[in-house]
Amino acid sequence: QDYKLSVLPDGAPIISVEAYTTMGWSEWSHAHVGIDTFGASAPAKAVYKKYGITGEDVAARSQKAIAHFKKLGHP
Repeated sequence: QDYKLSVLPDGAPIISVEAYTTMGWSEWSHAHVGIDTFGASAPAKAVYKKYGITGEDVAARSQKAIAHFKKLGHP
């Protein structure tokens, strides 16, 4: 538990970013960016855009998680 809190501090939004599945991350993170379906065959940039795994998507999901934590009274 001490190690977990040193890496993933309590009271801070944790966002997982995984090019494959988000499965398994729900135990550790509050928001997830990844593919939760079979996937697609195309150049990586096209697949990432289709499934919302671009830098802009990660930033938007992160901002949403931060805003949610602020509503809950976390700094």
